[in-house]
Amino acid sequence: MRTLDKIAKTEEWWLEYLDVVDITKSGHIKWKVVKPLPPFKDAEGPLVPVGFVTDLGTIPQALWWLPSFVPWSPAAPAYVHHDWDYATEMGLGVGIHSAWQSMHSQLRKMADDALYWRVRKAMDAPRAHVIYQAVRKAGWWVWWKHTPESVLAAQNLECGCCCGPGNEV
Repeated sequence: MRTLDKIAKTEEWWLEYLDVVDITKSGHIKWKVVKPLPPFKDAEGPLVPVGFVTDLGTIPQALWWLPSFVPWSPAAPAYVHHDWDYATEMGLGVGIHSAWQSMHSQLRKMADDALYWRVRKAMDAPRAHVIYQAVRKAGWWVWWKHTPESVLAAQNLECGCCCGPGNEV
């Protein structure tokens, strides 16, 4: 069964917030946020803005046979928020890159800790802990690829709900 067919059968609430924009040769799917995405169904809190592109969870395909370790699991919104936290460096990253190395590392830990608690809403503690540990060990390669320009670009995406043309606060 094709990956997209499997995803469509899950009938997850978050599918209405995302749309497929690309499928890589390795089978990874890139998604684009098409409606501001909350962290959980019917939740208040920060929204990932329209236009943000994510792969949901960067989980090796070798683990996709485990139900909790597919990128499109019920924890997918937590993965999107984590990608957003990384892309924007928790909204604080510009200028910190070289100036305050220790603070920069703390921002990454804050993003990873937030992922753990968001994932816990969708799965049990042992599975959430496995995901957290994998991100702590391997997430550095994404975090350190950021440039001040890429962080600013992510931070400047409009949420579509309260900012942008015709929606001034």
